[in-house]
Amino acid sequence: MNVFESTSYKNFLNGYIKTTERRGVISELARAAGCTHSYMSQVLSGKPDLTPDQAWALTEYLSFSKEEADYFFTMLLFDRAASPKLKKNLETKLKAIRSSQLQTARIIDKTSDHQLQLEFRDKYYSQWSIGAVHTMTACEDFQTIESLSKRLAIPTIDIEENLKWLIESKQVKKFGNRFVHAGQNIHLPTESIHNRINHLNWRLRSVESSAKDNEVHYTSTFTISKEDWDMLRASLLKFIDNQRKKIQSSGSEEGYAFCCDLFKI
Repeated sequence: MNVFESTSYKNFLNGYIKTTERRGVISELARAAGCTHSYMSQVLSGKPDLTPDQAWALTEYLSFSKEEADYFFTMLLFDRAASPKLKKNLETKLKAIRSSQLQTARIIDKTSDHQLQLEFRDKYYSQWSIGAVHTMTACEDFQTIESLSKRLAIPTIDIEENLKWLIESKQVKKFGNRFVHAGQNIHLPTESIHNRINHLNWRLRSVESSAKDNEVHYTSTFTISKEDWDMLRASLLKFIDNQRKKIQSSGSEEGYAFCCDLFKI
């Protein structure tokens, strides 16, 4: 369970107990915090609060990172604060930490992906076809010029040109008449000037593909509370993290594109 998805330390602890799905969790939390089972139950039901010392002991028991411990501890201080000015200050801090942690870049940075060298980025991100050819060479069925041309509906002369460049940039290796993915996945840093071009290229491909029955294309505009916005964003980032892990452990039989947008209107 991601602590940054919570806005209350009590909600996080109750969620942790629910997702752990084993007996005696409240007793374990109580022992770790240095309080009785009865007192911990009262805390969880919303009456008293933990002391700062008890909360800090729980961050160690839960094996939190420095950032997670800081966020959890700040949630405790917010709930305990009586002064409106202090509450406002702590609320601002919580939002800043949550915003910093719930970013796509942090999800990407946890993986082994690397960034393409600057001198190669203009070419690679200039059109969708180069990234598509590069990706498809990870599939054994699409490692020849002819198979790539047929699968992507791109003329063989363009496939040849893309493959030549991908070999020069060390993204693809040639073995006889086969062209094989070099094994390195790449991503763009959030601040890169190439990001907008890359997003646009693949969104346009998504629109072109939107009439196919066996694919998923969904667009919705809506209004929700600001708190639920944070929860929705956190859930989506968690999904992205999970699907990236699944992709990394999966085989390479076919190529797909995943485009995702969630933004303020």
